[in-house]
Order: sequence, then structure tokens, then C-alpha cells
Amino acid sequence: MTTPPPGFDPNQGQQPQYGQQPYGQQPQTPPPGFNQPGYGAQPQQPYDPNQQQYGQQSPPYGTPQQPYGQQPAYGQQPYGGQPLQYQAGGIYVQIPGVGTVPLASMGSRFLARLIDNFVVGIPFAIIMFFIISAAATGAAASIQSQYHYDATTGQYVGDPNAAAAAGLGFFTIAFLSPVILVVLQCIYEAIMLGMKGATLGKMAMGVRVVREDNGQIPGIGKGFGRVGTMFGPWIVPCLGYIWILLCYLSPLFDNQRRQGWHDKVVKTLVVSAK
Repeated sequence: MTTPPPGFDPNQGQQPQYGQQPYGQQPQTPPPGFNQPGYGAQPQQPYDPNQQQYGQQSPPYGTPQQPYGQQPAYGQQPYGGQPLQYQAGGIYVQIPGVGTVPLASMGSRFLARLIDNFVVGIPFAIIMFFIISAAATGAAASIQSQYHYDATTGQYVGDPNAAAAAGLGFFTIAFLSPVILVVLQCIYEAIMLGMKGATLGKMAMGVRVVREDNGQIPGIGKGFGRVGTMFGPWIVPCLGYIWILLCYLSPLFDNQRRQGWHDKVVKTLVVSAK
């Protein structure tokens, strides 16, 4: 019999059988609480609190997560309202029951109001010109008859208070002319918006005022509410003019639907009818 050389291992080069430890090695003891999977079972994955469903991989760190059980609809915007939709030809907004509607541009809204000022202002100015002229002529004649200088006696004769009252009536008519103009402008705009959804100026520029909930004509109540919100504070000296100017510019402050403050109060939109 041949004697093996020193250091020769007869088990070297052979694979250990299943469950058999290699020669000279101690079997490894699993840690406490370790459950060995059965034959053919998949190895257990470590617990991941961010994992949504069984077997689903977690998203990379920093990926925004949706609320549990809620998926955003296609094209849905986050809380706070839909932003302006810029498309070819203008800016669009969604109206329930109507669909996508183009908003009126600020230039067309400005020109529409300018036309309305001429529509009401020019006839009013012509009428008031004749009224004030007649009032001035009558006041001058009344003052001359009530209190005047008599050249024969060299003294003033008549009642000076009556003459002052005649002059006060003329100045009252002249002072109330702007107030009357604003009142007529509000009545004209409220009735036209309430019944037609547009004034003559807005019709000329293809602009229309509609309800934001259904796209219909606002109605008389909302028409007066809209113009009252804008022109009501006009009675306050100085501050009223500032308020009207800010109302004109307020659509620029709204990045959702380009609503002015007067539109937000009565919930209306200014859209393009072209």
C-alpha cells in the first residue's frame, strides 16, 4: 500500500453532500428568531416601510409620494385651482358644463370699457351742456333782477339772498353732473350685463361676461353687484378713485382665471365671444 504524502487530504476536490459541512469546519448556528425558509421558497426581503404593495419595489429616495389610495387624474392640477392654460390664440379656462373657453384679453377689456364711456359720456355731455347753459343764463338773469346796481340812485337794490340762491342752484347742477354720469354708467352697464351679458363696447370687442359655474348670463342682480363693487366706493374722496383703478388692474393679480375683484364678488368670468 502506498503511503500518502504528508498534508494529503483525501476529501479535497470533492463537493460536500447536501447538509454536510466541509471537513474540518464547524456548522454555522443561525441567530435566535431566524426562520429557515422551506425547500424552494424565496428568500425573505428586508422590511421596507415605504413599500406600497407586496412585492413592489420602493421608489428612489426623494420621489414625491401620492396620498394613500388616491391617484391624480390625467391632467388634474394640485389643490389651489387650475392655472391658466396657454394655447395657440389665447388663454383658456374650464367652465363646468361648457368646456374650454378662451378668456378675454386685457387689451380688449380696456377698449370695451373705453367705448362704453363714450357711449354714455358723449350723449350725457351734450345734454348737460344745454342744461348747464340754460341754468347759467337763468341764474344770471335771476341775479340781475333780484339784486343789481341802480344807476339813478347810485345804490344796490333787491334781495342779495335771493340772488345768492339763484347762483347756488346753478353751481349745484354743475357739481352733480359727474355724480349723475357715474350713476347712469352703472345703470347702463348693470342692465346690459344682466340681460345680454355684454355692453355695447363689449359687443364691439367680442367680450362677454358669464357666470363661472355654468357659463350663462349673469342676471340683473349680479350685474348690479358687479358694477356696485367697482364704482360704489367712488363716493369716498380720493380713495374711491384708487379703488376703481385697482379694480381695473385686479385681473392681472389673478393667475387662475383673470378675475377682477368685482368678478370674484359675484363669481363671473370675462370671456372672449369671438
